[in-house]
Amino acid sequence: MAGHGLYTESFQCAQCGKIAYKNGTWGYRRRVPSPTNKKSNLVTIYFCGYGCMRAWDKEKERAKAK
Repeated sequence: MAGHGLYTESFQCAQCGKIAYKNGTWGYRRRVPSPTNKKSNLVTIYFCGYGCMRAWDKEKERAKAK
């Protein structure tokens, strides 16, 4: 696999919008339903850190409670 283990693939944090780099073992991610596809396809969103991931989780919990 080309680039496996190297921080070569960039992404934008789903919470804060920061541009960061990941490798194949990136840990801060969530599988969520695709917002553009009506089917049950899942997409992976990435976060720059644990704090952003938990902030995103809390926002989604508040949205469900309403």
